[in-house]
Amino acid sequence: MEGLSYLRGELMKIKEVSEQCGLSSKSIRYYEAMGLLDVERSENGYREYDASQIERLKEIRLFRDLFIPIEDIRQYYESEQSMDEFMAQAMNKLQQQIEERKTARDFCAYIQLHYKEKDGLVSYYEKWGQTHLLAGIVHDCFIHLIRRQL
Repeated sequence: MEGLSYLRGELMKIKEVSEQCGLSSKSIRYYEAMGLLDVERSENGYREYDASQIERLKEIRLFRDLFIPIEDIRQYYESEQSMDEFMAQAMNKLQQQIEERKTARDFCAYIQLHYKEKDGLVSYYEKWGQTHLLAGIVHDCFIHLIRRQL
C-alpha cells in the first residue's frame, strides 16, 4: 500500500513525503534549512524521512495553516514549552493581528469616503498614526493615495 510506508517503519524519499504531507518538496527543504526538521541522508545523498519526521511535517503544516510564524514554530520545538502555552501565545498574536487589521480596515474605509479631502485625511492620519501599530502599513497606503492626487 503506497503512502503507508512510514507507518511500517520504512524510510521515505522527499517525493513520497511531499505526497503524504501535502507539502511541496521545496517547502520541506525550506523547513529543514530553517531548523524545524533534522533529516538524515542516505549514502547517495538523498534525504530519508522516518515516521517521526513525517508527523513533524504534518504538525508544521498545521501550525502554518494557523498563521504561526516559522520562527515561533522553531522556538517551540527547541524549548520545553507546552502545547497549551504555545497555543496561548499563538492566539495572543492572532488576536493582535486581528485588531491591527480591523484598525487598518477602518482607516481604509475612511480613505474611501474622504480621499478627496486631502487636508482632512492628513490630519486624521497623523492622529491615527500616533496611536496605532500599523502606522507603517497605513503610511505606505497614504503615500500612494497622496501621490495619486498630486
